[in-house]
Amino acid sequence: MCGRKHRAVHESSAVEGEMTMLPDLKQHNRSRNLFSVDNARMMSLAETVGTFVPTAEFWKLLTPANQIILGARGSGKTALVKMLSHPYLRRLPGAEGVIGGAELVGIYVPMSTTWASSMKNKPWRNDTERDVYFNWRLNMAACNAALDTLASCVECYVEEPQQAIAERKLMQRLSKIWSPECDPPCTSIEQMREYLQDLEMLRQMQLAETQTTGRIPPPSEVRGARV
Repeated sequence: MCGRKHRAVHESSAVEGEMTMLPDLKQHNRSRNLFSVDNARMMSLAETVGTFVPTAEFWKLLTPANQIILGARGSGKTALVKMLSHPYLRRLPGAEGVIGGAELVGIYVPMSTTWASSMKNKPWRNDTERDVYFNWRLNMAACNAALDTLASCVECYVEEPQQAIAERKLMQRLSKIWSPECDPPCTSIEQMREYLQDLEMLRQMQLAETQTTGRIPPPSEVRGARV
């Protein structure tokens, strides 16, 4: 429904392009000094879009091909990959053709050194247990990011009277694919978000119990493990 070509936009801690974030006092919240923000992860959608200045190199990224964005810390990598995702790109002047034709539907999956470092403080017995947990966290992050993009696509491509119906059908189908044990299936994006949060909390509780049992439960023992 959301387009013909889909790309998951991943952020790498070692990459990014030109400096693209410039202050625009007419568009961002005047009560917040964005010069004090050193990373676009801390900026809202409105702040990121309102202060983003697209360059010629940025428009070259809007192609159905694999891209690697190189740059030092603070050079604008996060801003670039955020702007490639559908919820951000659809609000950028000049991107109407790409969005209107659904030529690219980007999904921003946030990564960070903090997220990766959380892998180190768990009681892994071997690399397999660590990899299982990493896959779990990555899948959860990708699912939540996909929900953001689906919400944007429904709002962008479906007529308003039909949006609730389209969202309901989408979530019912996703419930069967992501977590067949979800009964009754989710009927809204917000319900699916809450369900994923419950799964994450359950997983964290199981990991905490590992401190006493000495065993990490495999995915088959986690409710909704297919997510």
